[in-house]
Amino acid sequence: MNLRYLFRGACLLLTFLLSNSLSAQTLNRVQGDVLIRLSPEANVRDLGSQLREFQGHPTHIEIVDKVSKVMNVWLLHYDFTTINEYEFLDFLRRQSAIEVAQFNHLVKDRSTIPDDPQFGNQWQWLNPGGGGAMADSDVDADEAWDITTGGTTA
Repeated sequence: MNLRYLFRGACLLLTFLLSNSLSAQTLNRVQGDVLIRLSPEANVRDLGSQLREFQGHPTHIEIVDKVSKVMNVWLLHYDFTTINEYEFLDFLRRQSAIEVAQFNHLVKDRSTIPDDPQFGNQWQWLNPGGGGAMADSDVDADEAWDITTGGTTA
């Protein structure tokens, strides 16, 4: 009798553990990468020198690339295994030379063809051609929708 309860308990525990691992969140950013926008008077090389250590640990900071020349945005990489990423990001946000700092989030292309059953009949939005119509003689709304569908942020 006790073995039956033990077996049921083990099965229940296994089911719980498997369901928890399947519902785990996936990482939405590149670990060890941070994007920063520098103030106009700031120098990224000087900042890199200042960020060699954080809380007594080496950061192994690397200036990877200038992502936007116009906006003065840089991609930096650091060793996320030696320092706390969230504390480091908070530290970066408090630096006077840095206007904005954020993790390097993963992005993916979106396909935002509407679920409107009549969308295929509305050639002005997406015109594949055919039937004497010139292909791509449309306003390319689907391409704009892939970038944004509105909102208050860029």
